[in-house]
Amino acid sequence: RMMWWGGTGRRRSDDDRDGNGLEIIMLVVSLLAIVLAPLAATLVQLAISRQREFLADASSVELTRNPQGMINALRKLDNSKPMSRPVDDASSALYINDPKKGGGFQKLFYTHPPISERIERLKHM
Repeated sequence: RMMWWGGTGRRRSDDDRDGNGLEIIMLVVSLLAIVLAPLAATLVQLAISRQREFLADASSVELTRNPQGMINALRKLDNSKPMSRPVDDASSALYINDPKKGGGFQKLFYTHPPISERIERLKHM
């Protein structure tokens, strides 16, 4: 707001151009922050969702006292056949197992961690 409503608070003249470089840099930084802040917030929200899934696995093992049963169930899901029909992105989050196997950068946008990571954490319990 400072840039839009008067800059640094001093009067400008045509001869005084000391702050223009700093103002342009601040404008670019603020525009980047406006664009990147929602993306960063989404990534944090998805990371929290993945951590809650690990917590849900741990809670189920605590309740049943049988980590091997949960590991076996997750392995069955992991070894299931791939989807025979195409799955769109909007409904892929509704499946128990990820219908679109992917990795790398795409892994940041998952709501659930990969089953292999869930199994590894359960093995250490």
